[in-house]
Amino acid sequence: MLLALGSTFFQLAWSAAWGYTHVRIRRARGYARGRVPTGARDRFYRALNPVLFASQLALSVACLWSRSSFLLEFHDSIAVRSLGAALLASSLLITRLALRHLAENYAPCYDAHLPRALVVTGPYAWIRHPMYLAKLLAGIGTVLFSGSLWLLPSAVYLFIVTLRAVRTEERALSAHVPGYEAYCRHTRCLVPGLF
Repeated sequence: MLLALGSTFFQLAWSAAWGYTHVRIRRARGYARGRVPTGARDRFYRALNPVLFASQLALSVACLWSRSSFLLEFHDSIAVRSLGAALLASSLLITRLALRHLAENYAPCYDAHLPRALVVTGPYAWIRHPMYLAKLLAGIGTVLFSGSLWLLPSAVYLFIVTLRAVRTEERALSAHVPGYEAYCRHTRCLVPGLF
């Protein structure tokens, strides 16, 4: 019971911090003021994102308190849940660090805009898309933390949307941001030293 209570507190705290971070930065589309849109808009993902977020939170908490077969749990391992929690915490830290360096250059993947300047500091010194890496880590972390197969389709969908956004953004940045192609030659896309 104590473990379920602590895990529930972690999930609620992480969700509140993740949600607050993203709602604050996206408020009234302030990120778009004075910037050129890339033409990449995903209205479906924008509408679906809050629904997925809320359902992931509800399922994760339900899996901590219930052994119902409806939850389609594939594990009930403290070690796997801990790994999921570590990935969730890492995703939040990477997001906040990336936002600190992006500042006014941020735009969500579903409403991309060209940056005002090329950012090459902080995590951007090693990878070009730390925000997307954080999103992928959050997706994997949520599945592992919850242990529910119900969350696997949303994680796969998240991967598809994110990788599509990366490709679209790479093309737009290469075409419109001076120095981006040179920057690409000495950084990785998502994972330092690998990809």
